[in-house]
Amino acid sequence: MQSKDWKLPLNVAIGIHVLVFLGALYLPGIFKAKPKFADVYTISVINVAEPNNGPQAAAKAQKAAPRPAAKMPKAAPSRPAKIQEAAPPPPAVIPPVKPNKVAPIAETPKPVEQAPPKAISLKPIKKKIVQENKELEDLARKQDLERKQALERKQDLERKQDLERKQALERKQELERKKELERKQEIARKQELDRKQRQQRQKLADALQEEELLAEKARLAQEALDDERKILQASQQLDSALATTSSTAASAASGSQTSSASAASNGSSNLLESQYLASVFNRLHQFWTPPEYLQKDPNLTAIVVITINLDGTVADMHFENKSGNRIFDQFVSKTIEDAAPLPPIPPALKKQRFEVGLRFKPGSIQ
Repeated sequence: MQSKDWKLPLNVAIGIHVLVFLGALYLPGIFKAKPKFADVYTISVINVAEPNNGPQAAAKAQKAAPRPAAKMPKAAPSRPAKIQEAAPPPPAVIPPVKPNKVAPIAETPKPVEQAPPKAISLKPIKKKIVQENKELEDLARKQDLERKQALERKQDLERKQDLERKQALERKQELERKKELERKQEIARKQELDRKQRQQRQKLADALQEEELLAEKARLAQEALDDERKILQASQQLDSALATTSSTAASAASGSQTSSASAASNGSSNLLESQYLASVFNRLHQFWTPPEYLQKDPNLTAIVVITINLDGTVADMHFENKSGNRIFDQFVSKTIEDAAPLPPIPPALKKQRFEVGLRFKPGSIQ
């Protein structure tokens, strides 16, 4: 199988060489046809007016014999050459011949020998044509190059313009994004500032409210203290009065003595109850802090009845009359729960439980 593989490349190589040889032999004649030119002849002009007189005339005639036309060599230019034709001979003038007279022999003028036309060489024309073709090709290449350069410049200009438009659009979008971000940041700053201002106002309002509550509590505490002082003074006065009465009325009747002792005992008990109620109110006022919006309605009133054990714990609590505002009632219940345990019942009252009715209003407890 391998011994036959060399035949195909050999045949192909031989065929290619044959085709190249035939192309080199015949293709120039096919594509470069030679122009056909007409034959060029040279004509000599002689004078035929004179007769032949002897050997001299024969010699002259022989000298004036026409030369055979010489063929111009054929050239192979791309264009036919202009052929210079020979001028026609001038007409011969034949004078009349007189038989009796012998005319003198005039000297025959020498014929003007015309120089044979020069053969025009076609090589310069061919060179000129080749040069023109080359110049045309150079001009075409130059124009093509200029068109390509102009197209490239146009494409570069378009690319630059597109790039500039894209950059301008990106700058515009970036500027818009920055403006939007700044606007959002400004809004956020304003909101934060408003929030802080609201917080400050709320803190200030809370501080004012707390100050008012403290002032109110201090006032109530001072009033309770004044009430206790008054009760104590009244109790002391009562004790001194009882001592004086018992020493001066020892001899009085038994009936009148019993009534006087009973009246003194009732007065002392009322003073102790008032003192205890003042201490209970003072304790509740320390925890009574309704919200500000509830304090704006002075008509809110809740009546609660509580039962206090001997040690001050709240045994029972119920609403005798609700305010109609659920939140206000809840604050009332929470105040009583936070204030427990209340002050213990004084032993002088001789009571195991003490029942009291409380009237809660937004600004006070009665």
